[in-house]
Amino acid sequence: MLFLAHTATLVLFPAAAVWAWRRGGPRVLWLFTGLATCALVATALFLASERSGNRLVGTYGYVPTAARLLQFASLTWVLPLAIAAASVAAASPRVPAQLVYPIAVASALIAAAAGVVIATYTAR
Repeated sequence: MLFLAHTATLVLFPAAAVWAWRRGGPRVLWLFTGLATCALVATALFLASERSGNRLVGTYGYVPTAARLLQFASLTWVLPLAIAAASVAAASPRVPAQLVYPIAVASALIAAAAGVVIATYTAR
């Protein structure tokens, strides 16, 4: 499940962000980004539950497990998503249309790498 979320964040969301920008400009892009962020937060909260198979809930409880997973999800899923959306918004008016998607993917990959490093060093 985590691999699918990372793939969606790093590969599929930049394509959807470019589509949203072309469809309706910044309003549609940021609305779509907000909805995707809500979906990722809901996914993280579900993954922190015992129903999803998380065995840490039995040891540490739901709230600490959810807090840690939300921190991890924020840094590794939501940060790249927001950076990709910002790069689409910044690059679309300035560069040729063929380069917007590669710029968004590259920025999302860099943000994901930075998010993993930050999540690693902030974990207790």
